[in-house]
Amino acid sequence: MLDFLKPKNVKVAVAVAQLFRPSLHAIESSHGGVLPASALQDDYLIGYLAGAIAVAANFAGIVNPKLNGLTNLHFFERLFPRHGLNICRAHPEMLENSDEYLKAYQDGITDFNKMAGNLGTMDFKSLSGSLAELTHLKEHIEQVYPLE
Repeated sequence: MLDFLKPKNVKVAVAVAQLFRPSLHAIESSHGGVLPASALQDDYLIGYLAGAIAVAANFAGIVNPKLNGLTNLHFFERLFPRHGLNICRAHPEMLENSDEYLKAYQDGITDFNKMAGNLGTMDFKSLSGSLAELTHLKEHIEQVYPLE
């Protein structure tokens, strides 16, 4: 309700989080309905998501660093309630110090760019996708979090 009043960065964060929610739900379903704590320390998973939201923000024209940071915060809070701030705070260090995180970040950028390219113009209202389109994430989830 009254979505038109929400700032653009919140709209982007919500739309992209909704895209990834089924992937996290699949992990939760395979682990008794709860996201395993290890997911919060999964450099690949978090890095991939960070790459995807970076592309989405860029497509939406969110270039101001503070606004971009708030977009990331809204995004991660929707996917990992009460953990978004910690994830966002760790991001710069992880990019610099974790090869796995950096690779995942780049994979998230690549996959999300492909998906956005298939849409033509980035219309966040019609944004949808499946785990199959997010090839790198799909492979990681199947390997690390065997789905039942």
